[in-house]
Amino acid sequence: MFVAFGSGAGIWIVGLGVPATIVAGFWAYTRGVVDSTQVRTSDFLAEQARETATDFREAITVYQRLRDQYDDWDPEVLDTRVETLATDFADAGVRVDPTTGEFEVENPANPRVFDNLGSETDAFVSERDASFREFVAADIRQTNTTLRRLAPEILSETETTAGSPADLPADAGPGTARELLDSARESGKDTVEVAIEQIREAVTEYSQDSGDLDEELAAARSRAAEHDFSGATQQLMRATDVAEEAVGGQFEIDRSAVEDLLTTIDQSPMSDYATRDQFDRVDEIRSEMPDIDSAINAERLNETDARLRETAREMVVEIAEELRTTVGQIEDSEIPAMSYTPPGAVETQYRQRFARTETAEEFRQAWTRSVGELTEALDEAQQEAAVASSYGTVAERIETQLRSTGRVTGEELPVSEPRRFMEPYAAQHPDTQYDDSVPVVSMTDGSETYVLTVTARLADHDGTERGFQVGVSGDEYAETVTENEYAITETFSVSYGEYDVDVSVDDDAITDVSRSLRVTSDRQVEIVLDKQPVVDRVCGTDRSAVEAELPAMEDTLRSRFEDSAEGYLTSESELPIADEFVPCLLAVWAESAGYNARMNDGRVLVYDHPAFAERVTFAVENQVVDGGASLSLADIRDRYLTIPASDELLVSTIREAGLPVSVADGEVRSQWPRPRLRRDTGERHQPGCRSHCQRRLTHRHPSGREYRPQTSRLDSGSGSGELSDRGYQIHTDGTSRHVHEMGRRRVRRGRKQCGGADVRARGQSRHRRAYYAVEYEPDRHREGGRQSRNRGRSRRTHPHLRR
Repeated sequence: MFVAFGSGAGIWIVGLGVPATIVAGFWAYTRGVVDSTQVRTSDFLAEQARETATDFREAITVYQRLRDQYDDWDPEVLDTRVETLATDFADAGVRVDPTTGEFEVENPANPRVFDNLGSETDAFVSERDASFREFVAADIRQTNTTLRRLAPEILSETETTAGSPADLPADAGPGTARELLDSARESGKDTVEVAIEQIREAVTEYSQDSGDLDEELAAARSRAAEHDFSGATQQLMRATDVAEEAVGGQFEIDRSAVEDLLTTIDQSPMSDYATRDQFDRVDEIRSEMPDIDSAINAERLNETDARLRETAREMVVEIAEELRTTVGQIEDSEIPAMSYTPPGAVETQYRQRFARTETAEEFRQAWTRSVGELTEALDEAQQEAAVASSYGTVAERIETQLRSTGRVTGEELPVSEPRRFMEPYAAQHPDTQYDDSVPVVSMTDGSETYVLTVTARLADHDGTERGFQVGVSGDEYAETVTENEYAITETFSVSYGEYDVDVSVDDDAITDVSRSLRVTSDRQVEIVLDKQPVVDRVCGTDRSAVEAELPAMEDTLRSRFEDSAEGYLTSESELPIADEFVPCLLAVWAESAGYNARMNDGRVLVYDHPAFAERVTFAVENQVVDGGASLSLADIRDRYLTIPASDELLVSTIREAGLPVSVADGEVRSQWPRPRLRRDTGERHQPGCRSHCQRRLTHRHPSGREYRPQTSRLDSGSGSGELSDRGYQIHTDGTSRHVHEMGRRRVRRGRKQCGGADVRARGQSRHRRAYYAVEYEPDRHREGGRQSRNRGRSRRTHPHLRR
């Protein structure tokens, strides 16, 4: 620039031209930007106006379409709402046609105006949808209410339901609501069509002349097509009246026939034969009959009649099958040929009988006849079947009774009609006779008799006799034998049959034995009785638990035992332990403390048996052996004891002592003739005895336990004696001896030491001092009630040594 114009021009250009150029460019730029902004703002308002107007047009289109399709929907408030919105759009520069929704954007206003118009359009849409939903729900409810008038004269309650408003969601749009409404209306039309066919069939069931009925039915179909269900229902009701006039009489006849069949079933004996399910079906049909009271219900009546007939047929067919089964059981049983003949009902084909019936009355008569035949035949067959099913058992009972007693009467058989069993049995057994007048069946040769031999013994024999009791019992036989022996063998003459053999001894420590057996021939039975410790009998599984408590109870038990009069405890004693454990506790303690425990009158008794036996022995020796009097067991308890001893305990103790006494009927009596006793005068010997015999006795229990010594002296010069486990032994000079063996009653005698007729013996008792003299017969002794010679040698046996 400086080159082209020179420095002056260059200075002017730089100083003035450049700033002017910058200012001019800035002005041009600013003007362009402002014009561009104004163009973009106008386009935005027009676009916003078009979008808002488009939404409004779609809302109006749906609204107008619904109004055109459902002319009975009349939302007047929404029409006003559309007009108001169209005016608001015009004020905002957009012209909208309120009937079609078409619009034209002219001069859009402020954007905020279109925001408000959009919100108002949304509110209009919500009001439109809510109003249409209410219309749909109301229309469905009205349709259901109207169609329900057809029930129960024409249709059932379930057939009159066209839909439910509950199926319409709370936010459902017009499309969903319209689908539900259209479906409900179609269901309503179908319901009307069903009612039309029902009425038409009811008439054609009884008559071919429909008369004016077709016009009424056509009018009802037309009203339903227009969704006028109220008018359609009225037309159907009028058609019903026309049908009733045409065929109502015949309908009542058919309905009465069904009622008659129901009554016949109720009055029949089928209640004892039909199943519960069958009668439930009959009851269900009976409950439906009150609703079937119009000729329009002819189809329902026919369906109900068919169900009732099928149930009635099923009853008969099943009872006929039961009859055939029962007769088959009779024919297959073991019962011999009888007068029973299968009834004709067994061969009757009842389904074919019912198939030949046409009217309801014919069916009812056929059913009544069939039931009568079958129930009578089945009752008789069941009675015969009962005889057949139990004949084997009853026949065995008859046979057993005949073999046992030779005869059996009807009263002895556990059946209600014994003749049904006795007559065929007698016919089957030629060795029997039957008398119907009693009735009775008897054996020609009488009953069978056999010998039953029962041997009872103890498993552990201790040399003591026991009171055995053997009993045999049957239906008409009972015998009991009681003896005091070491073992017992008894015979019983019994008839054929079942018997119980019971064996016991008079000792509670020995367990009773009972055995059942059948006697069909001569038979021998051996029964072995064994002792069972009391602790095992009363403790069972409680023993371990009781033994664990014994240390804590031992001092109490010993104190109670020593405080009692003679030292004893029973299971009735009051102890700080549960009552059910007292018997076991006593038995366990007795075992550990060295005392005796036994069952005594059904309760546990713990006592000191040696001391008890000594008291009992003293009483018997003093009163019976020495005194010669009898003594009752009750007197022994009252006068000598405080222990509550049972009779069994007293008897067993007396026998263990080996005293020459017998016990019977509660009395202890001397077993041998009483020796002549006199008071000793104090001399060492009587004249006639050439020497002094001396004897010392030590009393021992057969088990080996030594009692307190009891001594007596016999003047014979020298010698000694003792009571051994097996009896008395008297030693005098080493070569002579007296031996008494228990159970054998045998006495041996050596060289005679004391001759003469009189031997003085002195005795001293622990309980009291007594001196006595015994006179003997020098050459004889009594044994078992008989006398015997001793070949010239004298047998002198002290009475105490004899049993």
